[in-house]
Amino acid sequence: MTKYLFLLAVICSMHSCHLFENKEEVPGALELDGYYLLKSDILQLLPENYTKEDSLRIVDSYVKNWMLNTALYENALNNIPEERQEQIDELVDRYKIELYTQEYLKELTIQNLDTSISKASIKQYYSDKSEEFRLNEDLMQLIYVKVDPVYGDLSDLKKMLSKRDSISRVQLDSLKLAFKDYILNDSLWLKKSTVFEKIDPINASNEQDYIVRKKFSQFKDSTGIYMMYVSDVLERGAIAPLSFIEPSIRQIILNRKKLEFKKELEKDLLQDAKVRVKNRLYE
Repeated sequence: MTKYLFLLAVICSMHSCHLFENKEEVPGALELDGYYLLKSDILQLLPENYTKEDSLRIVDSYVKNWMLNTALYENALNNIPEERQEQIDELVDRYKIELYTQEYLKELTIQNLDTSISKASIKQYYSDKSEEFRLNEDLMQLIYVKVDPVYGDLSDLKKMLSKRDSISRVQLDSLKLAFKDYILNDSLWLKKSTVFEKIDPINASNEQDYIVRKKFSQFKDSTGIYMMYVSDVLERGAIAPLSFIEPSIRQIILNRKKLEFKKELEKDLLQDAKVRVKNRLYE
């Protein structure tokens, strides 16, 4: 414990006396039953421009955890039967091999796999598997703005929202800095839950009044005035539009390419290993 307190005192003084500025490697700062906690390990914990209070708190917690884990590990070695320890060591070895092999396969995949997915392959997959993309939630396309209660000419704003032509879109885009909130791209399909989160007054109890195809709505609360035009609605159970499901299809195809690449790589590695292996089972 004396060594521990001394270490804390030394670490806390580093800020003022720069004792470990060179960060030279040393045998150890703390020792417990033959296990060492190096000064370099502790230095790595400390953020830049640390204060004495920061260093004391960080080092105190880290050293306590190190002492506890070291004591637990030592007691485990002394009390767990040798046969069980061998089983644990075997599990550790297997896990280490698994980590290394997975990391190696991951790096090979990143370096060698062509991750580009063509539009044609996405469309083909969608055509072949469209029944698998049934919606489990309503989707909608809408254009919406929220303005202050004292906003100027609401009638012009309503016309821009309802017309939905290119000129109106440019006009709306030029005014968006004056909006408290907005959705100006009604080519995007949005989940109903997303709309509920975005537009507070609309919820499951009143959605039938607002989420209606080709309908303009205007309403207000204490925070502002809402104006919304719903272009289209797709109900739950309908086939999801390609534009909405495209990112998911892209990921599905990419995952398949990764799996095929991994299988081919493993096949080649196994074939090479068969050539190089030396069978000494019967020696």
